[in-house]
Amino acid sequence: MENQTGQCYVIAEIGINHDGVKSRARKLIKLAQRSGVHAVKFQYRNLENAYSSQAKEIGDEILSKEINRSYLSPDELLELSKFAKNLNLEVGISFFDEEDILDFGSDICVFDFFKIPSVELTNSSLINALMKLNRHVYISLGAHDEKEIDLALSQLSNKGCWTPMHCISNYPVNLQNSNLGYISYLKEKWQRNVGYSSHDDDWEVCLLAMQLGVTVIERHITLDRYGDGLDHSSSSTSDHFEKISRFAYNLPKILSGNSPRIPNQGELLNRQNLGRSYFPIKDFPKGHIFQMSDLVYRSPNTGLNKTNIRKYLSKPIQMELKRGEAITQSLFGQVSPISQNIINSAREIGLSLPVRLHDLSNMESLFPIGAFEFHLSFDEVLSKIDLKDINPLNKYSIHLPDYINPTQLMDPFSSNEVHRRASLNILERTVMLADRLQELTAEPLEVTNDLRLVVVDDLQHRKLKHLKFDI
Repeated sequence: MENQTGQCYVIAEIGINHDGVKSRARKLIKLAQRSGVHAVKFQYRNLENAYSSQAKEIGDEILSKEINRSYLSPDELLELSKFAKNLNLEVGISFFDEEDILDFGSDICVFDFFKIPSVELTNSSLINALMKLNRHVYISLGAHDEKEIDLALSQLSNKGCWTPMHCISNYPVNLQNSNLGYISYLKEKWQRNVGYSSHDDDWEVCLLAMQLGVTVIERHITLDRYGDGLDHSSSSTSDHFEKISRFAYNLPKILSGNSPRIPNQGELLNRQNLGRSYFPIKDFPKGHIFQMSDLVYRSPNTGLNKTNIRKYLSKPIQMELKRGEAITQSLFGQVSPISQNIINSAREIGLSLPVRLHDLSNMESLFPIGAFEFHLSFDEVLSKIDLKDINPLNKYSIHLPDYINPTQLMDPFSSNEVHRRASLNILERTVMLADRLQELTAEPLEVTNDLRLVVVDDLQHRKLKHLKFDI
């Protein structure tokens, strides 16, 4: 049932889309589970109680035939429910009459929740019977006016766990009929969680309902939206459910940010790469006082920028500055060496410092902690790498490049042959670099890429001695 994490609970309604075929129902359950939903739900009608023998209208005949064609017995539904639970799904069921509940006997407790269909909103005996079973009850409000909804829900205010479900009883629902504003109205009026039972032609409406704060989404799942049956056209295939589930799972993060703004790490990196700062036009000695004519404004943004440069123009630099090195705040103050206690502590806890290959010598002189992680670029991996500064007593790890070129992420599993081979080439060359480092150092190496994969063949020693790749 609904959780307290802010995630939206997603129910894949099997309904009658199994067409009365148990194997098809099992397939729908598997697809629902793979798509990441929290639960599946069935419908049940006792055929003897479903339709009057005198129902002769065209609509009645169509529905009656569909219900009979799509019938699964209580035993079959219980078997399917057990199958779903073995896949770690919760299971619910809709009833249309309280007498049908009796067909499941004591096994009714198998179900984790119950659903009142819109057409049975005024069926107080059914609602009361399900509420007595101490399970969560979802109540769809489609096809009724506000007076009828008031009457039905006001009797439940202090009874058990229940959630009203905004629902439009069209199959399918056109965009202009979704009426999602009613979600906010329900939340305000009843001061409780509200769900959305979707029959929309466009599954994306579910995302808008999430943004409005529903705590549960129910939508029918199908193998084919164009299949032969009444509910298929208002249903979604598993690929749509994967997207719904992904948004539901990440909803708290998506809707976060109602606070003073803090840029994320990716933004800070882009600000550095795309922004600009000041660089010297030539080498300058210690003690030099900069004029604006000494500087150029270029990318990347790794030093002082237009916001803060002027307050440093009257101050002498405290160390020599080479052309191409960014003008940073540290140039104007005394640099205090890191204490030996901090260095010792870093060594004791195994702290590793991320560095670029060209910065290794300088960073090691400033931070001699004995462990460094190389963050490689695709350009570095594809060029000849100079390892003259490698200290054989240090520990090194290697972070695989995230990109194989300026626009494509590394993906050795890509279905695109060119993309895959380029990625594998980067991977192979990184392994070759790791082998060279292994020969120069006493410690084993680890090669990682935190976005894609961890390449290790020995979990105890984390070595890269016997890796094989299909290049």
